[in-house]
Amino acid sequence: MNGIEHISSPYSENWVYWVFLLLLALMFLNHSVKNSLVIAFRTISSHSDRVYGGQNSNILGVMSAWVFRIALFALVMYVASFKGGEFSFTRYLMIVGAVGAVCLAQYILTLGVGWVFVARKDLDNGLGQLEIVRNCMGVILLPMPLVMIWVDNSLCSWILLGIIGAFFVILTLAKSLQLFYKNILSLFYILLYLICLEIIPVGGIVLWIQHILK
Repeated sequence: MNGIEHISSPYSENWVYWVFLLLLALMFLNHSVKNSLVIAFRTISSHSDRVYGGQNSNILGVMSAWVFRIALFALVMYVASFKGGEFSFTRYLMIVGAVGAVCLAQYILTLGVGWVFVARKDLDNGLGQLEIVRNCMGVILLPMPLVMIWVDNSLCSWILLGIIGAFFVILTLAKSLQLFYKNILSLFYILLYLICLEIIPVGGIVLWIQHILK
């Protein structure tokens, strides 16, 4: 006698909530992420024109911050892209690998482009500032998997992600202008950076995830 096949979904898989709890613990324990929130708050609340510098974190803290953001973004994209079928931890790890590979390529390209067009001191400061922005956006993005599971509506999920993504682009653009704008040519380089090294990689990740989930 054939029974009813178990319906797999983000809501029914316990590993999703364990991953979320691990990400939550990683956020609270990671000094790099906490320092990002402190620096962001000081920057917003300060009335001076000072641009606060990058974080003084060890390599382990920076790497764990990257793991936090990659694992979180992979979970968010998996939940948002899920359209039925098996919602499995194995596929989630495949998406983590895909996101990690794109982020590594993006970081290497950013270093290469930065060394060509930006002074070393300005590049180091700029990467530190963008790291702060990414960590803060990771904290904002953290509740999204649970929100999307609760809403259970693909269109609403993508609208929420679109709003957060637009906020991230605006914040990154504002920070880049604050750090690197010197003339109209600088504006062209900043927009080129956003398109080539921020927006296009995210679009590539989405297409890659769609391919994995086929």
